[in-house]
Amino acid sequence: MVRGYGFRLWDVDGNEYIDYCLAYGAMTAGRRNPKIVKALIEQIENEGTLLGALSPKAAELAKEISRRIPSIEMLRFTNSGTEATMYAIRLARAVTRRKKITKDGGCLSWCS
Repeated sequence: MVRGYGFRLWDVDGNEYIDYCLAYGAMTAGRRNPKIVKALIEQIENEGTLLGALSPKAAELAKEISRRIPSIEMLRFTNSGTEATMYAIRLARAVTRRKKITKDGGCLSWCS
């Protein structure tokens, strides 16, 4: 694929496809959504990207997520799935007071 717009993709030969996958959920608003493009341009021009530390906008997003999904009482933003998993393991170890974990067949198992 060489180009995408909304829910459509085009290959190198110019054939058009409907993208039913939408990047496995990451593109639920479609590609090049005008509102998202505008917000990205404003962010890049005025504040930069990947500041590497908490920011007021991150706090606003956390509040909005909690407002929309009331069962989420606390959350933490991370830079990768690895980092998120690391924090989840540390939290689980603290709560359970278990010192060891094993990784088996693609999932985590607890050891006493």
